[in-house]
Amino acid sequence: MLILYDPLDENCKSVTGAAEENEPIRFCIRISGAENCVLLVFKDGISEPTEYRAERSSDFFRFSVSLKRGLYFYRFVADGTVIGRGKGGLATAYSQEKYQLTVYKKEPFPTTFYGGIMYQIFPDRFSRAEGFGDASGRKMKKWGDTPDYLPDENGKITNDDFFGGNFEGIRRKIGYLKDLGVTSVYLNPVFKARSNHRYDTGDYFSVDPLLGSEEDFKRLVGSFHENGISVVLDGVFNHTGDDSVYFDKYGNYGSFGAYRSKSSRYYKWYSFTDYPDKYASWWGIETLPSVRKDCADFHEFIAGDGGALEKYLSFGIDG
Repeated sequence: MLILYDPLDENCKSVTGAAEENEPIRFCIRISGAENCVLLVFKDGISEPTEYRAERSSDFFRFSVSLKRGLYFYRFVADGTVIGRGKGGLATAYSQEKYQLTVYKKEPFPTTFYGGIMYQIFPDRFSRAEGFGDASGRKMKKWGDTPDYLPDENGKITNDDFFGGNFEGIRRKIGYLKDLGVTSVYLNPVFKARSNHRYDTGDYFSVDPLLGSEEDFKRLVGSFHENGISVVLDGVFNHTGDDSVYFDKYGNYGSFGAYRSKSSRYYKWYSFTDYPDKYASWWGIETLPSVRKDCADFHEFIAGDGGALEKYLSFGIDG
């Protein structure tokens, strides 16, 4: 059985990348000697596929599919033989591996940023102004030293070496950014956190004291705006830190964290498989417990009245 299908060839798949919602996607697979072929499309999280019948012309089997936004997977079945993804992405008989198909919904592009230059800033390493920020309890490095990336005695990378970059340091570099033609800045997380990257949010309602105070942050945003530069924050609303008000794995917050008790108001934010030590986390990284996307309480906490978004938008951020 000769099989010819390459998802990166437009003769085989009309849309070689992600497809827009409701956009017709045309598939064509050549299978010598086959009488029938069907296309099986699986929506992520649903085991039963949708079956599409082919229009046949000699050894060529053609399909046309339009889908709603979502993540899908697909493979073919010809005369009872499963045909899936093989070496190099080419189709092969008896392969159970499915092809991935991403379908997106086109959203209006924010004109605020169109045609501009965005500069991403990692706050701890960008610029430090002396006399600002509270370094209490942090392992501080000298500016210009080599960052640590070595495992601790337990074999873990802890990301706990800090260089002390801060809001005032960033503010003093605005002239430099303006000279580069920057029109917007994207700040990596600024919430209170245990690590230097701050993707392990400890408290959404507090800026990290090492970066400075809320007044320092407001001053930074105002200075950016005075120079025609908009400010976007990385919100980190997919997961929290394990060392946080909400999870409190180590009991550092004295709070009713989800790890400490099933009665915690935050317990329903997370997905535990074997309480309390087994839980869903970002890429399996235990320090970053994932938040359930269907948790209405978390949505309200972040985006509701008096929520985290409202607080930082009141400081003047642009997104």
